[in-house]
Formats: sequence, structure tokens, C-alpha cells
Amino acid sequence: AFNKSIEINPLSVMTLSNKGLVLIRLGRCQEALVVLEKAIEASPDFYTAWGNKGLALDGLGRSEEAIAALDEALKIRPDYLEAWINKGKVLLKQRRYEEALGAFKKASDININSYDVRYNMAGTLFYTGKLEDARETVERAIVLWPESFESWNLKGLILSSLGRDSEAIEAYKKALSFKPDLAASWYNISLSYAEMEEKGDFFDSLRRAIALEPKYREEAKSNPYFQAYREEREFKEIVGE
Repeated sequence: AFNKSIEINPLSVMTLSNKGLVLIRLGRCQEALVVLEKAIEASPDFYTAWGNKGLALDGLGRSEEAIAALDEALKIRPDYLEAWINKGKVLLKQRRYEEALGAFKKASDININSYDVRYNMAGTLFYTGKLEDARETVERAIVLWPESFESWNLKGLILSSLGRDSEAIEAYKKALSFKPDLAASWYNISLSYAEMEEKGDFFDSLRRAIALEPKYREEAKSNPYFQAYREEREFKEIVGE
């Protein structure tokens, strides 16, 4: 359907931009980039094509070029919410936390009730050590999307970092109620139980995490939080020593 539309009207910029987005979602970012550059050539001020080009470049690992493309989109339309969010995400992956936070704040000014904004802002605040602000922000994200396992897991991480491990475990369990095979939450539960020195629950949650995601076996062997359990027979059985 996309190709037929382009044949009928080669300069259908919206069609090209939408095709680029579909290709990005299919993981075909190089093809998407070619299509989006055609859209921009046809209409240099079509801001969504610039925004989608930023997504394609990010998918190809070309972060600086992605940011430049998103900035072009924002020059054309400063209130382009998705471009601010995506710019923040690219900056977050680069660990440019303060810049990412600035982008998410711009997005928040445009739409304070965007779940995507709140969740990503909470994560950024967490990475920068602003734990109370992160907790308040992830709570707002949860209000906007109560079934988001990602937000509940992030809430658990924040609460654990605040030393509130029993509350963190409840948040992780809430995440698991929406996604029972979320290995990260089971592993995070084991970390909290280790901190609380609750041996039985620690072993059970660690066993579940490793069953779902074998990479945690090696991580558990070197995790300093598990030092007190390292010589336990059950721990050695779980990690395969």
C-alpha cells in the first residue's frame, strides 16, 4: 500500500514519513533513513520526517546525528512533544543526564500528563541521585498508567535506593502481577531480601530470576550484596558452583 501510494504521488511526504516510521518499528532503520531523507528532500520543513529521521539514526547507533535531526524538527516546531521525548531518550542512553532532564522538562511543559514524559523523567532523576524527586515523578507516571510494569519496577529501584526495601519488594511484586516473567524484578527482589537478611525469600527470588534470565547467574556470583550468602550450599546450587 505504501509503495503504491508513493508511485501515484512521489512527493507524498506524509506517506514517505509514515513508511519510514513503519520501517523503524520493523527494525529496518537503514531503509527507513533512505525513505525519510527523500521526504525531507521533498519538503525540508516537514518536521515529522525530521523527527522520524532522528529515530532511524538512533536505531543505527548514530546518536549525535539523531540529536541533530531531532533539533531540526524542533526548530521547525518547538512544541513537537515526541521530538523532545525522543531527544531525552537519546541523551539518556548517552548518560548525559542533565541534558536529558532538560529535554523531558520541555516535554512536560507541552504535556504534563504524558506517561512517557513522566516515566523517563523519573528514570533520569533516579540516575542523577535525585531520589525523592524520582519517587514523586514515578508515582505520577503510575497514576497515568497503573498497569505499567516498567514504572512499578522503577519505583522499586527508587525505594530500595532510599533504604525502603520492604516497600520496594511490594513495588516489584506489583510489576510481576502485570508481567510475571520479568526477570529483573525477581532479581531486584533478591537484592532487597539480601539487604534485609531474609534468607529463604532471598534464595527463592534469586532462583526465579536465574530461571528466567540465565545472565543473572554470573552477576550473582560477583554481586557484593550477596557476599553473606556466598558460602551457603543453596546459593552455590543456584549459581552452579
